[in-house]
Amino acid sequence: MSLRNRTILDKIGNLIPGYKGYATRDEKRNTEKKFRDQLALSIQQSEKEIIDYQKELISKQQITVCTQWEIVRKAINTLYSKIKNTTYGESSFFSENQLKEDELEEIYIFDLEISERVSVILKTTQEEITEVLSVATVLNQIKEIENSLIKRTNFINQYK
Repeated sequence: MSLRNRTILDKIGNLIPGYKGYATRDEKRNTEKKFRDQLALSIQQSEKEIIDYQKELISKQQITVCTQWEIVRKAINTLYSKIKNTTYGESSFFSENQLKEDELEEIYIFDLEISERVSVILKTTQEEITEVLSVATVLNQIKEIENSLIKRTNFINQYK
């Protein structure tokens, strides 16, 4: 969680019943958003690795392989947007449907699974891109991440 200076509003908020829990959840949501931003940057890095590899393939006139990686690159670009703009667990202070600590933990589990799959994509595009099965590996990871994002969004929407 981020450490920030307490403001006068935080001090006043501590006098309001339930505010402390809300502030803690708000910090967790901010941390979760930063985490997703970091995941999106890793996805962007993978796309750059693919573009560099495609340039190499073009110089070797391996157009068929380059075309396969273009499909992957487009899917990664779309995934970047989905991760960057996915719903996050926000709930206003006076909302009846606030996400509790347990629900935020569930969201973290989804994020952890997504993070592990993003790591596989990044490793594959950095170290194993020339392997024959790399295209299939990355596409499979993208599919699984998209499924996790759908489950995550559906979970969050239950509480809005």
